[in-house]
Amino acid sequence: MSDNISTIGTSTSTWHAELTSSRANGLSNFSCRLCQLKKVKCDRNLPCCSRCVRLDRRCTYTNKTAPGTRIRELENRVENLECSLQIIGRRLEHSNLVHKSQAFPTSIPEKDSNNASLIVRDAENEQLSGIKWPDIPYIQRLPPDSTKPDFHLEAEASSGPAHSLGLKVVSIPYHLQLSVADLYFKHINPWCPILDRRKSWEILFGSTDSGGSSKALLYAVVASALRFTDDPRLTHPIRTHIQSVAKEYVFFRNMSSPDLITLQALLILTLESLGDWGSLSTATALTVVARIAIRLGFGLDHRFYNASSKFSTSSMDQNIITIKSTNWIEEEERRRLLWMTYIIDRYEGVAEGTEFIIRDEDMRTQLPCRYDLFANDLPVKTKLLRPNQSIGQSPAVTQNLGSFSYHCEIMTLFTKAQQLVHTTIDIESQIEVLKWHRSYWELDAELNAWLSNLPSEHNDISQLCHTDPTSKISNWITLQGAIVTCIIRLQSPMAYPITTSEIFFPSEEARKHCLTAAVSLKRIVQDVAATNMLSLLGPPFAFALWTSARLLLVHASTGKESLDTSIEIYISALESMGKFWQAAETYARILRHICQRLRIDEREEQNGCTSSSILAAMRKRVYETMSTRWLRDQPRCSTVIAQEISGDLRHEIQVFDFFSFPCLPKRLPSGSCWPADTIDCEGLFKTFK
Repeated sequence: MSDNISTIGTSTSTWHAELTSSRANGLSNFSCRLCQLKKVKCDRNLPCCSRCVRLDRRCTYTNKTAPGTRIRELENRVENLECSLQIIGRRLEHSNLVHKSQAFPTSIPEKDSNNASLIVRDAENEQLSGIKWPDIPYIQRLPPDSTKPDFHLEAEASSGPAHSLGLKVVSIPYHLQLSVADLYFKHINPWCPILDRRKSWEILFGSTDSGGSSKALLYAVVASALRFTDDPRLTHPIRTHIQSVAKEYVFFRNMSSPDLITLQALLILTLESLGDWGSLSTATALTVVARIAIRLGFGLDHRFYNASSKFSTSSMDQNIITIKSTNWIEEEERRRLLWMTYIIDRYEGVAEGTEFIIRDEDMRTQLPCRYDLFANDLPVKTKLLRPNQSIGQSPAVTQNLGSFSYHCEIMTLFTKAQQLVHTTIDIESQIEVLKWHRSYWELDAELNAWLSNLPSEHNDISQLCHTDPTSKISNWITLQGAIVTCIIRLQSPMAYPITTSEIFFPSEEARKHCLTAAVSLKRIVQDVAATNMLSLLGPPFAFALWTSARLLLVHASTGKESLDTSIEIYISALESMGKFWQAAETYARILRHICQRLRIDEREEQNGCTSSSILAAMRKRVYETMSTRWLRDQPRCSTVIAQEISGDLRHEIQVFDFFSFPCLPKRLPSGSCWPADTIDCEGLFKTFK
């Protein structure tokens, strides 16, 4: 090291001597830096050449170095910096050891030995904290009688509900946390855009201090983005521990002192359990976020609410605690939080077969704006969706709407379609059938009008996948998935009713709409898979793939055509997304199981059954099971069914119950019988032939 330093000093002194001698003659031997960059002749006058004087630039003379000299100089500097870092690291390690020996007791009470499974092993902790970087939150259970905290979190939590959990912070490398947080804004925030990157980065790592709220957001961001990192130090037990304890801290933080940031953290954590049948964690978290956000007035836009007399005042308005936002960007964050909760609530409600948590009447605020306007803090107006009003009737400033705005709009149509599907209808009553058809045609016209007003970016998704395969277009791909889901939800009752009458029969046009939507999504999936963009998409897009694949199974059950082989494209895409999201893995596993059963049954050729007849029998069995529960006033929730039904029937319900309609009344007209009793396997869809 000393030889290298002396070499640098010698070369520097030699160059200085040459320049000094040339200065004595009034002329430099070297061209100035500006002339070298411009590759022009330099007159080498001192102290400034003519060109620098004419351009009013600073004239600097540098020596022409031999090839490789600059590289060796940089290598020497790096070696010097590494030596300095090693010395500083040893000093910090020594001071930390001294601090820990003073802060913690030397022994742990035996009564806490049963909690050993809840504590991360010391070897894993040492693996993560090899170099003592600045303290990074990682929550770990400690005995409740630990006297002195290592970091500031435990002192704060000691007065709140988290004290009973014995939560404590230990260190994780700072650079690791930065990389994981960056993965969140790359893979999740584009299709769940509730955070402004610049503001959130200041809260997480900058000078903005929000106390326990910033820690809750930090835990949520890290816990949700761990699935995208392949760091070998983050073993499976460590990942599981971070996620479980982060959920506990964020949940209890919302119970003790909820605010916008803690609600954002809780909503981010709900994405983990989407599609997990039999689990109530998502519904619980969504209920907490929705009720607190509505109670705090996030869904109430005073500019529109006070100026309009069309809104009806509900008893809920009297309990709203109005907290004014400090600036426009905070107001926009509130809107985005509530609208994203609305979207997840719709997906979860349809997947589980439960009622929606948020009513349309609670969404009395304008749509979110474009993300670039949000990030640049540019206050704009967008569009207010009033209850019981067509989305085409509301005036909008279209140039301020982005992909997330259109996603919110299409989910309001999705809500209306879901309500139409579950409307009880007597298919023998001409009045009820005409009323149902009128509602269907109104929604169909509203959807077509909305689709015709989409911006050009929506039509260029396939081209953008190949020209710009980044997370910038994942939001538009997610929007296309939502559109396909909405079309299938609206058109499938008319295209594939499981029972018919003389006045209620399937529509060939509706069937074409369903198949066209599924084909359009297949093309996008092929482009996305070819450009390795599946990791940039989340559970909403996985639900669109799941819906389209189930549609192909239902279409094959009609006997019109055999099962489309493109279902393998959807299953393969879901399996790829299943590496990151549990919901996608569950969808792929169920679809793969159904397809394998079809192949086995066809190979055995029992009673000459074809794939169409096998699928028809599955759908009939699901319809009979769910209809029996409906007649007995039993819940149709998939969570309850998951606890009572297992095996193949459970998989069949998860595939075909989405298409179990029309919803017949509990008391059938006199002289009628339950349709499922009169339909056999072969004649289940005789009206299609």
